[in-house]
Amino acid sequence: MTGRLSSKAGSTTRAALSLTAGRTVGFAITFVIPLVLSRYLTQEAFGVYKYIFLVYGTLGFMQLGMSESLYFFVPRSKAAAGHAVANAVVTLAMAGVASGAVLVVFAHRLGQASGVEGLEPYLPLLGVFLALMLIATPLEIVMVSRKQHHLASVTYAVSDGLRAALLIAPTVMTRSLGALMACAIVFAGLRAAALLTYVTAAFTRTLRIDRRLWAEQWRYAIPFTIAVIIEVVQINLHQYVVAARFDATMFAIYTVGCMQIPLVDLLATSTANVMMVRMAETPPADPDRIRIWHEAVERLALVFLPLSVALAITAHSVIALLYPAAYLPAVPIFTIATALIALAAFPVDGLLRVYADTRFLIVMNLIRFGIIAGGIGWALAALDMRGAILITVVAQVVAKVVALGRIRVLLQVPLARLLPWRDLGLTVIAASAAVPPALWARHSFTLHPFAEGAVIAATYGLVYLAVITTARMRGRWTLPRFGWQDNTPGR
Repeated sequence: MTGRLSSKAGSTTRAALSLTAGRTVGFAITFVIPLVLSRYLTQEAFGVYKYIFLVYGTLGFMQLGMSESLYFFVPRSKAAAGHAVANAVVTLAMAGVASGAVLVVFAHRLGQASGVEGLEPYLPLLGVFLALMLIATPLEIVMVSRKQHHLASVTYAVSDGLRAALLIAPTVMTRSLGALMACAIVFAGLRAAALLTYVTAAFTRTLRIDRRLWAEQWRYAIPFTIAVIIEVVQINLHQYVVAARFDATMFAIYTVGCMQIPLVDLLATSTANVMMVRMAETPPADPDRIRIWHEAVERLALVFLPLSVALAITAHSVIALLYPAAYLPAVPIFTIATALIALAAFPVDGLLRVYADTRFLIVMNLIRFGIIAGGIGWALAALDMRGAILITVVAQVVAKVVALGRIRVLLQVPLARLLPWRDLGLTVIAASAAVPPALWARHSFTLHPFAEGAVIAATYGLVYLAVITTARMRGRWTLPRFGWQDNTPGR
C-alpha cells in the first residue's frame, strides 16, 4: 500500500511539475506582449488595445462553467467522457456566437457607452475573436482531465508562443491595431481547429450530445458561474470606471500601473491547489488541516511580502525598464498595486472551497464589489487615478479579513491559531528591516534603470534573507507585544 501511495504521489508531483513548466513558459511569453506593443503603438492605441482585452477577459464568464465541469465529468467515466466534451463544446459555441453577435450588432452603442474613443471599429473583430476563443477553451482542460499532462504542458507553451508571435509581428510591421486584431482572429481560429481535431481523434465514437449528462453539467456549472460573474465584475470594475472617466491615453497609463506579475499567480494557484488536495485527504476534524493551512500561508508570505515591498521600492526602475518613458506616470499606481501581491499570501478562496463553502465566496465577491462601487467615485475625486487602485486594495483587505473570520469558524480554532502569527511576524519584520538599506541604495546611485533596480533589489534581498535566516536559525522568535503564541500543531 505504501508503495502505491508513493507511486501516486510521485506521479502527481511529476504531472504538477510538467504543467507548471508549460504554464511558466506561457506566462513569460504573454508577459512580454504588452511590453513590446507599448513601444510600437501610440499611447491612445495601446489604451484601446488594453480595453479590448479587458472586455475579452470580462466576457470570459461566458464559458458558463462548462469548461471547468470537464475536470469533474471526463475522469469520472470514460464511456461518457466524449458526451461531456461534446456538450461543453456545443454550449461554448452557442455562447460564443451569442456574445460575439452582441459585440458585432451593438458595436456603435457599446463603443459610445464605454467612453473610449476609437473603440467601435474593433468591437466586431473582438466578437469574432471571442467566439472562436470560447470554443477553444477546453483544449488543455480535456488533456489534463485525460491525464495527458505533458501534452497539455507543451500545448500551453506552444499556444502562448504562437499568440505572442501573431500579436507582436503585425504590430511591429504595421503599427496597426487593426492588423493585430486580424492576426488575433487567426490565432483563435487555429486554437478552435486544434480543439476540434483533438477531440474528434480522442472521442471518435462518443463525441455526441447526451441531454441527461448535459443537465448534470449545468447543475454543476451554474453555482460556479454565478460566483465567477460576480468575481470578474468586481475585479475589473475599477478599470472600467477609469476608462469611462479618462481618455484612452490615461487609461493606458493606468493599466500599466495595474500590471500583474506572472510569478504571483503561478505560485499562489499552485500552492492553493496543493493545499486543497492535501486538506481534502484529511478528515475534517484532523489537526493536520490547520498545519497544512499554516504551511501554505507561511510559504506564500515568505515570498510575497518581501516581493511586494521590493517592487514598491523599485517601482520607478521597473516601469522605466519595461515601458517607454511616457508611461512613468504609472509609477504611483504600480506602487499601490503591489499591496495586492502581499494579500495573495492568504489563499482564503482555496480553503473555503475545501469546505464546499462556495456561497461564502459569493458573499466575499459581493463585499468587494460593494466597496469598490460605493467608494471609487470619492476615491477618484480625492486621489485621481491612484484612488481607483487604492479602493480596490481596500476592498481586497476587507474581503480577506471577513474570509479569515469565516475560516476561523470552519477550522474551529481561536484567533491565536488562525494564522502562523510567529512566522508572519518574522517575515514582516525582516521585510521591513530590509527597507532602509534598499532606500539608501536607491538614493546613493544614479544608474540605468536596469542597473539601479538590480542594485536596489539585491540590497533589499540580501538584507531580508540575512535577517530572516538569522532569526530562524536561532529559533527564538516571539512577538511579546501582541501576546500571540504559535500553537501550530506539530511545532
